[in-house]
Amino acid sequence: MVVTIDDIPGWIDNKEDDGSPNEWTRKHLTGLSNYAAQLMEAERLHGFCFVRKFWDSIPWSNRSSLFICALNPFRLAEPERANAITEQLDECFMQS
Repeated sequence: MVVTIDDIPGWIDNKEDDGSPNEWTRKHLTGLSNYAAQLMEAERLHGFCFVRKFWDSIPWSNRSSLFICALNPFRLAEPERANAITEQLDECFMQS
């Protein structure tokens, strides 16, 4: 899932310090992804999330995107789908 948000001046914006998002933008985007991770954990979802912020030089730099990749490990997958994944794993990995 991807959620795109417009900048909020003074909280998340496209101003940069030496080519990187400024301190408060980094702080708030980190907080946003941490909060999303906590919500995932509360729902017993496993995965990862991260935030993408475009460089100021890109025309649509006034937007940020939160990416959430999650799955419920307690939900049984169809064997055909699970096999397609496990067949890609190294044999040594499967034995440990």
